[in-house]
Amino acid sequence: MEGTIEINLLKECMQNCINRLDKPSFFRCELCRVKIHSGVLSSHLFNDRKHKHKFFAFKEDIVSFSLPKPGQAQLIAINAMVEKYATRLLTPQGLALRLRAVTEIERIIQSWFHRIEVHLRPYGSTVSGFALDTSDVNVELMLDNEDECNPSQVLQQVAMQMELDPDTYLDLHKEFDISSPRFSFKLNSPQFGNELPTIHFGVYSSSSYEVAEILAKYASLDSRVTKLAACFKIWAQNCGFDRPDHGFWPSHAFHIMTVHFLQSTSPPVLPSFYPADGSTPSKKEIDDVYKELKQTWVSDNRKSLGELWIELLAYYAKDFCSENNVVNLRGLKLTLSSKEWSTCILAVEDPVHSAHNLSRSIGRKDLYFNYHHNLVRTYSFFMAPRNHTKCLLNNLDDFILEQTSPTFKTQINAEDSDEEDKDDDDNDVEEPRGSTRMGKSELNFNYHVKLSKKFGISFRLRPDVHKRWANLKPQDFYYSLEINRYPFFKEPPRYCIKCKLDDRYEKLHQTVLLKLTEVVRMSYPNANLQLFGSSKNGFGAKKCDLDLCMTFEDNETGKDVDQTAVISTLAKDLRKFRKSISNLQPIPQAKVPVLKLRFLLQEFNESFDCDISLYNLLASHNTRLLRTYCQIDERVAMLGFTVKQFFKQCGICDASKGSLSSYAYTLMTLYYLQRCSPPVIPILQELYDGDRPPERIVDGYNTWFFEDLDRLQEKWIHFGANTLSVGNLFYGFTKFYAEIFPFDTLVVCIRRSRDLTKMEKKWTGRRIAIEDPFLLSHNLGQGIEPEMARYIKASIVLGRNRIGNQPENLKKYNSWYDYFFDSQCLTDGAFPKGRGCHYCNRIGHQKRNGNRQANTRFGNSRNTQLVNDDSYQYESLEFPELAANKRFTNRRR
Repeated sequence: MEGTIEINLLKECMQNCINRLDKPSFFRCELCRVKIHSGVLSSHLFNDRKHKHKFFAFKEDIVSFSLPKPGQAQLIAINAMVEKYATRLLTPQGLALRLRAVTEIERIIQSWFHRIEVHLRPYGSTVSGFALDTSDVNVELMLDNEDECNPSQVLQQVAMQMELDPDTYLDLHKEFDISSPRFSFKLNSPQFGNELPTIHFGVYSSSSYEVAEILAKYASLDSRVTKLAACFKIWAQNCGFDRPDHGFWPSHAFHIMTVHFLQSTSPPVLPSFYPADGSTPSKKEIDDVYKELKQTWVSDNRKSLGELWIELLAYYAKDFCSENNVVNLRGLKLTLSSKEWSTCILAVEDPVHSAHNLSRSIGRKDLYFNYHHNLVRTYSFFMAPRNHTKCLLNNLDDFILEQTSPTFKTQINAEDSDEEDKDDDDNDVEEPRGSTRMGKSELNFNYHVKLSKKFGISFRLRPDVHKRWANLKPQDFYYSLEINRYPFFKEPPRYCIKCKLDDRYEKLHQTVLLKLTEVVRMSYPNANLQLFGSSKNGFGAKKCDLDLCMTFEDNETGKDVDQTAVISTLAKDLRKFRKSISNLQPIPQAKVPVLKLRFLLQEFNESFDCDISLYNLLASHNTRLLRTYCQIDERVAMLGFTVKQFFKQCGICDASKGSLSSYAYTLMTLYYLQRCSPPVIPILQELYDGDRPPERIVDGYNTWFFEDLDRLQEKWIHFGANTLSVGNLFYGFTKFYAEIFPFDTLVVCIRRSRDLTKMEKKWTGRRIAIEDPFLLSHNLGQGIEPEMARYIKASIVLGRNRIGNQPENLKKYNSWYDYFFDSQCLTDGAFPKGRGCHYCNRIGHQKRNGNRQANTRFGNSRNTQLVNDDSYQYESLEFPELAANKRFTNRRR
């Protein structure tokens, strides 16, 4: 081999992370993750664009930590920058102004409730001392006696009262459909001038208040704490990482990270209030330790803010292994395995509840990659000399490559690099964009560091450049935290945390299933319950309903089971469990008898709406089919969420009101993804060998579909071909059904590639036809009236126009979500009543009986009046002072 390959070429290979395999005449490029024959080795080194691009990225990463330490002049410039941004901390005068505003609002609320003592308590950065001049004000609403009144209901009443004065309480936004209800507004007061802070009202925020108190204690021990935290917070804001409503970390996570670094640096700037044995102290014990340290603590660390800022970036960019370690304030080296946390993201321990991970809602690795990329590039940004216009280093040519003896004993994770002795060709194929695993093409700084150690590669600044750098003066440098303005910045992807069904909620669903099964077995000892529907098929939201299929162990098919009698009996027996089960509504005479209820998990203070049906076996197989489609490509579930949210905003995602169900829109989404170019997903019911499809008969219907996703790439030629973003796919969805799909002639059918016509199905009288993939006789659009069909099609067309045209009047919207999903711009005319009740819009009773049905539902008591606030009803008996206001109450029908 040495006779055929030149020595210089072998040296070039080592410098490009290419090593020789045991297999004769073969090499392996660790950067490109491909095997190379010796005959094309030279071409790969000097002509392959992909390899050049990857080696440039590799060099860029390694150079980031090859820069020499900043000189005195550079540190003076960085220190001045930190001091400049620290002036954005909220001043004592600004803090006093906000506290006076909270006190004034509390006085006003007290005047609304004469029989209830309501108190407001600020928490968050307003209490901790880390608030910026633009920070929001977080306020907890508390009652003296919560046993008599529900704080959540009082909170809703307060929001309703504020809505009557829109000139004082601006931009009021309510979120009452989440586990911790809240609303926000801007107080229009002359004392704030033009900069009106956003005030958030919530309930049950005692733990957040305790966290703020702990951070305030740390901030009082050293004046550098809040200044350094302010810079880190502003950096996170500019990068978009402090937006929990966009699926990122809460703001105080970056304050905790700052304190953790100051505890970990040498010598430490801050101590720890927690015992060294890792136990959790009480609030009184923390207060006692703080009082003692307040008198005695003096840090030996005298570093400037500029030095600490550089060290903070270096700590989280290279020293702190975010994939294994946990950020905490206990002064301990905690790992994810010791905490038994499965998250792969930067984990931050809650200082009050140590079992809580502030990163638990962030379950995507690409968010971590984006965070780490911007953090490493920010570190390089501050390490290199820079003026107002450019970096004073010309380019990577200012560095000299140095190579020591390769250390091939360095281990590389199997996730980062395949074993060299494998002959499987799949190792040489990059994973497609839709893969649910960590993509090999993603930025992996740690992998590059391991490669540099394995091949002994390092870079050193050229002496003449270093000398020129050392002669610069403080005024020659310029630094800024506006990182998002520079080319290296990568915009982070956004995900809706309201829709994403995370591990926590999946565990809660399983807990509900187990507890409800125990309750049901008290009536039917041989009964089993199984989850199906959106909570299991991959399209579920956090607060989605739980569909449960009830079966009996001694009856597999449900033959001779009187489902009507079982539902009626079960409803009667479950009324005994009033503490955990409420809103019991049996519907035994329906086509599929069902029992609706609400189940409360008291230990988690979470309630879930449940629907129990019997022997809905086809639905269980349908759930597996949809979940398999979600596993093929992560964009499937994301687009499904977006489509359902779009139609919910239009008010046409409820089959009980004469429109299509969310399941129907899910099938429309899958149908589009099968027929876009190139397709995102295959037709699983057609991926079989031979002339006839395999059979798996359930209730007389074939429920077979291809499930071996490990073989999908070899079975489907379009695997990974479509790389469009979810935004582009959503626009394509609206365009497909607005311009291309002929609703008049074709059926939405996800089980076959050939077009299915209404004539073939004998569904010619239906305006919209959507075939169930297993129950082929079921048309999900069967109940759609002509006016409703026109209304649905018009919303799709308006949605396409909304997305495809230049945005206008953006100032009146708080976010892009509010703009694109503005229901007033997505609907055409009044909601069609059709065959629905004119009072509640629901089908199932006659229109002329609407008032009678309403009275039956809400009661006929003279003392009960309904408050008109979207989906909430309140009884005036509990709040007579508010019911007296006629603007709050409806006229009795």
